[in-house]
Amino acid sequence: MVAATVAQLGAVDVAFANAGVSEQSTPLLDATLEEWQRVIDVDLTVVFLTVRAAARVMVPRGRGKIVSTASIYGFVGSFLGGQGRAYAAAKAGVVNFTRSVAIELAPHNIQVNAIAPTFTRTGLGRGLLLGDTDEGRALIARIEERTPIGRVAQPDDLRGAAIFLASADSNLVTGHTLVVDGGWLAW
Repeated sequence: MVAATVAQLGAVDVAFANAGVSEQSTPLLDATLEEWQRVIDVDLTVVFLTVRAAARVMVPRGRGKIVSTASIYGFVGSFLGGQGRAYAAAKAGVVNFTRSVAIELAPHNIQVNAIAPTFTRTGLGRGLLLGDTDEGRALIARIEERTPIGRVAQPDDLRGAAIFLASADSNLVTGHTLVVDGGWLAW
């Protein structure tokens, strides 16, 4: 992806490492290493690979912006119990990977940040947050009741955070994870 972008456009100014899958709801004692590894590979290792590839072309230019997708679960455990432990571990890894890489790349004028969204209407987690089933609508109701702003996020709610972190307006921001959560973490 990075090589193709450089070949077509000549450079990479901004890279966005956006990846996410979650495991099924399984008690810890029954959880498999394969399911754990799949979530870690997609949610954390893919971020590492994307950031590394982008940094390799940004460092020689002496500038760039890298944004990753973390999650509010990078700061708190899953309120859904058995579902989300690997996801929470991976997204916490993204938060601290962002901090570490930001320090390393700062001398090269590369800002590295992340966005930590709340529950968002996407297909993640068996698509329950799309609200197409009774189970999904019940989950959305629980989340809305728990969220001070009273609603689940739409993908467009994250756009402003991403644009800010990719823009010159954030030139002094690095190593930061911008929480976009409707107040979820304020509790």
